[in-house]
Parts: sequence; structure tokens; C-alpha cells
Amino acid sequence: ERDKLIRKGVLTPFYKLEGFERRLQQPGPSDRSNIPEDAVDNDHSATAIAKFVSSVSAIAQARPATKLLDAESLPKLDPPTHPFRRLQKRANVGGKSG
Repeated sequence: ERDKLIRKGVLTPFYKLEGFERRLQQPGPSDRSNIPEDAVDNDHSATAIAKFVSSVSAIAQARPATKLLDAESLPKLDPPTHPFRRLQKRANVGGKSG
């Protein structure tokens, strides 16, 4: 029965402890009721947007960027210092095949 009441939200798991009683609170009046909403919302949203834009631009500048280059702008490879020759295969020594 107790578990059923806890699942329904009637009781909390700690309902016997002081300070964990189930209480319902009615919403009280807002402190901002005297200020016109348009002025508060515009100022708050404008400052929030400005902070967001500045933080995003700072993050974008700090991030390393990858740049794609044309084939002509890439550095040229140095030619090999000596000609390439394949090594000769050794003949089987001792008659073992491997």
C-alpha cells in the first residue's frame, strides 16, 4: 500500500522524516508586476542575444580551422636523392622452398 501511494505521488519515500512532508504550494504574486513587460522583455532579450553572439564569435575565432588548398598552392615534393632500384631476389639457399 505504501509503495502504491509513493508511486502515485501521494507520499514521498521519506514522509516520516521531518522536512520531507508532501506540501502543495499555491503560486504567489510575481515581484515584476509593477514593471511593464515589454520593456523588461526587450532589455533582457537584447542583452541575452548580445552575450550569446559575442560568446559564439569568440568560440569560432578560438577554434582551429581547416583550410582547403588548390593543387597548385601545395608545396612541391623533392625528387628522390638516388634512383630507385628493386632489390634482386636471392636464390634459395640450401634447397628449401619457402
